[in-house]
Parts: sequence; structure tokens; C-alpha cells
Amino acid sequence: MIFTMEDKKKIMKLKKAIRELEAIKGRHTELVSVYIPAGYDIIKIIQHLEQEQGTASNIKDKNTRKNVIDSLERLIRFLRLYKSTPENGLAIFCGDASLSENKTDIKVWSIEPPLPLQIRLYRCDQTFLLEPLKEMMNVRDNYGLIILDNREATIGILNGTLITTIVHMTSGVPGKIKAGGQCLNPETLIQLTDGSIIPIKNSSMPCLLKSANLNNKSIEDSAILNKWENKKEVTYKIITKFPRLEIEASKDHVFFTNSFEEKSSSELKIGDHLLMPEKIEVKGSAQILHPEEHKTLNLPKVLNKNTAQILGYFLGDGNYEEDRLTFSERDKSTLVKYQSLIRKVFNASTSLRFRESKNYYQLRVYGRALVRLFRNEFPEINKALDSQIPIKVLKSHDEILKSFFKGLFDAEGYATKDELSIGMNNKILIHQLQLSLLRFGIIGSLCTYDNRCNPYSKKTRYTLRITEKQSLKNFQKNINFTFKDKRDKLTKLIKNRTEKNYIRFFNKKDY
Repeated sequence: MIFTMEDKKKIMKLKKAIRELEAIKGRHTELVSVYIPAGYDIIKIIQHLEQEQGTASNIKDKNTRKNVIDSLERLIRFLRLYKSTPENGLAIFCGDASLSENKTDIKVWSIEPPLPLQIRLYRCDQTFLLEPLKEMMNVRDNYGLIILDNREATIGILNGTLITTIVHMTSGVPGKIKAGGQCLNPETLIQLTDGSIIPIKNSSMPCLLKSANLNNKSIEDSAILNKWENKKEVTYKIITKFPRLEIEASKDHVFFTNSFEEKSSSELKIGDHLLMPEKIEVKGSAQILHPEEHKTLNLPKVLNKNTAQILGYFLGDGNYEEDRLTFSERDKSTLVKYQSLIRKVFNASTSLRFRESKNYYQLRVYGRALVRLFRNEFPEINKALDSQIPIKVLKSHDEILKSFFKGLFDAEGYATKDELSIGMNNKILIHQLQLSLLRFGIIGSLCTYDNRCNPYSKKTRYTLRITEKQSLKNFQKNINFTFKDKRDKLTKLIKNRTEKNYIRFFNKKDY
């Protein structure tokens, strides 16, 4: 690629900025990097950063929490100065540039890159993420691309990792038609009648799943009659706006619009409205546990509400050790309440201490029999990125599931002026949560922050956002928070939320 004199000036300026940013080292994961791609709505970035402020309030280390929140606030104020995203996108960085541990100097750096940015990214780390900018300084060759299908063709240019489309053409000549093709991504989650939520690849005959009957406009139990693997590539990703849902399907997979019209993936267009259930009824059943006999510990033989709530809190803020369960929390009052509940339910010995080096409180619950109960009966709770909602919780009656959600939201959930949210790095867990909350008429959007395909970020964050007023009311009625501060924020959010929504279009008499 040949650079003009103006391009060379921009690259020299970019090199200088990168050297300056490389010299900044954070004491913890407190340096914020934000990449906004060319043409992206800058208002959405501001909304994302406002949400991250709520998430940052859960950071246990006091100094790190303050620096991250202050940096995000500076970035938000800075971005409000822009009416729109610059032509090639924008890279902004913010953090403590002070060389002294006793002083704080929050600074903002902004860079308008010489080439269009292709990634949207948010990262907190001990160093600024600069690799996307460094790549732009490399001299690159141009390559012509021609992509052909039986009915379509696209011609473009590849410059480094940047693909520019020149022309897209289609043909009216029909391609060959053969059986199959109506497939979904094997990782797509489905709701079974017993409450389980599993990937479609793990389904089998003759299990029952929840399905729509459009003749009487209801959700019914339906048996799987056949299942086959299709090597054909899944080519379409459909993303809805209110709520935000994602599904990957072949071009022939059928969807239903709000006018009950059938449309294949290839026929869908921006502006179509798709049907989804407002609520899914699951009967559930009592789940038997098999604890060891113990002289002092009270170990339940049936999964009850108190155990489910502790289990939900454990999934959010706990971990196993050989002879104890450990919970970590920045707010002491939270752990004190759960310490009291755990003593009441299990009659277990506990200790609560403040870890000054980590700046958070730690609750230890002793008893190998209790640890083995959690491990054996709820093996789905594992490492953070691998954990899932336990099958025995999903199969339980609604009252048990409500208690589990209360504990999980006590640990990881939060309410802001705009939304009720819960965020994790575990997509399947958040997706399971999104589906299972439909049992209570709570509709949430699954949002992805950072780019999973981006080679510079290995930890994509997934957030379930609940913004619609009726869903917020349903959450408050059925689940709510244990702690007054969070309950009050939720009440204020509901009070200030308008009745207007883009989710529930149908009159309940009609649907």
C-alpha cells in the first residue's frame, strides 16, 4: 500500500501517541481503553460506559473502584463533545497517569486513526490496549476478493484486516433445491418441558420441549420426533432490538412475524417484527438431594427455598475449597445477612473477616459434608466461565427458582437509573438466565460488550438488561433483592420508567 505525505504525518503522530500511552502503567486493572468503529453510533458507546459505571461499583478494591469510575465519568463527558463518530472511528484511553502512589491524575487521550477502525471494544487492564493501532502502522498489500455463490457474488478489496465491498450482485436464476437446510446453530439453547435448558445438539428423542401453537396462540408441550445433523454452514445471524435476542440459522429456517406470517431467514429484512413468548409456564417438581449423614450439620434432603437462595449467591460470589465454602463481598452487611442465613439453614460454623490486602470481606463456611453436597448435587457450578444454572434448580418449582435468582442477583445484579442488569463473562449462563426468567414474564436483552472475534480480547462480557416496565414490576413482585439499598433503587427505576415499550405489542385477550 502506498501512503501519501498526509498519511505519513498521521502515522508519525500515531507512533508518538502510542509511545506515550505505552509508558502508562496501572497499579491494577484500572486503565480504560475504548475503540469505536467507523460509522458506529457514539450515543450507544456512552450508554455502554454508563452501564459499566454501575458494574464498576462492584469492584472490591477501593482505589481501583474509584479510579475506574472516575475514568469512565471522564470518558462519558469527553464523548458528549462529539456530535457523531469521526470518519475513521475513534480510540480513546483514560486512566491514572500519576507516577506517585499518593496522588491521582486522571487523563484522557483520544486518537482519530489514519485508517477506519473495524472493532468495537471496551477493556479495563493494567496497560492500555494498543495493538489495533499498532497494526495500522504496518505497510500492507491490497488484494482483490471475489466471493461466488449459486445466486450471489461480491467483489471487494482486502487491505490488512480491512475489507471494502465494491459491488454486490445477485442472479434471478434459482439454485438447486434439496432436502434439509432448515437448521440452527448446534449451541442454540432450547427450553424443555421439565424446566431444563440445553443446547439443541444435546436434545434427544422423545424428550418434550416448549413450542408455539399459532392456531390457538399458546405455548404447548411438543415431543421431538426427529433430529439430524447437517454439515451445511449456518449463514444467517438474526438480531432483534426489543428485546435483544440472537439466533444463528440457515437461510431456509422459518420464523414467524407479528402478523403470523412465515418467513425464512433469507426473507427477513430490517424492520420486521418477530414473535416470541411473553411467559413460559413450567410446572417443575421437588428435587431430591442425597446428603451425607452428619452429627451437627443440617443438610437438606430436598432442595428448598433457603438452600436455593444460598446456592444462587454462591454461584455469583462463592468458590469451593477442600473443607469449606468461601464467599467474597465488598459490602459487609451483605455477608452478615448471608452468614446468618447459612447458620440458620445448615447450622454450620462460619467466620467473617476483612482482607485488608484485597479490600473486601470474606465469609468462610466450614464442613466437608456441606462442600460435598454442593459439588455432588450441583456439579454445574464450576469455574466462572464454565458454570451453568444447576439442572436441579431449573427443574424445581417456581418458588425455588425465584429464591435462586434472588441470591444470584444479590451477588451480581444491580439497578441503575436506566435498567436492571446482571453481567458476567459466561454467555451460556446469561442466556440460560434470559430464558428461565420468562417463567415469570421477565423479558431481558442479552447484550455483548467487546468483540468475541477480536484477537486482542479473550474475555467478552455478557449482560442481561431488563428495561421494560412490566418486566421490572414482574421482577420486583417475584424475585426482588434481599438488601434495602438495591430494593430502593429498583423501586425508583420502576417509578421513573414510562409505560411505553416496544416489546409487548399484543393485547392479552388476543395473545
